[in-house]
Amino acid sequence: MRFLWLLLLFLNSAYALELKLYNRSESLAVLALAYEEPQGKLTVAGWYSLDKGQEALIKLPSVCADYYLHAEFSNGKSLEGAYKFKVDTKAFKYEAKHMEKFSGQEVGFIKALALPSPEGLRGEIVIK
Repeated sequence: MRFLWLLLLFLNSAYALELKLYNRSESLAVLALAYEEPQGKLTVAGWYSLDKGQEALIKLPSVCADYYLHAEFSNGKSLEGAYKFKVDTKAFKYEAKHMEKFSGQEVGFIKALALPSPEGLRGEIVIK
C-alpha cells in the first residue's frame, strides 16, 4: 500500500520532496543537500544560500522521505553529522556513487526525515 501511495505521490508532482528553510540565525547560511532521486540514485547538491531572517522553499525530485543536510555559516560555524559526502566551494551537483571522482572536500551531513502530506513529502529546516 505504501508503494502505491508513493507512486501516486510521484505522479502527482515532478518535485515530490519540498523543504521549507528558515534562517533564524544572525549569519548567512549556505546548505548542501543529499537526496534520493526517483531512479534510485543518491544526488548531492549545493549551495542553497539563506540570508539571516530569510525563508525559502526548495523542491527536490525525490519520493524518499530521508534526506541529508550540511550547513556552513558566515560566522565560521557549521552543522555536520556522521554521513560523509563531498562539497565544493562553488555550486555543485553529482551522483554520490561517483563521489571518488568529485574533487571536493569531504564533510559530514546529518540525516533528516520529511513527513508525508496530501501534496507530497514535506520537511522543515529551522536554523537558529
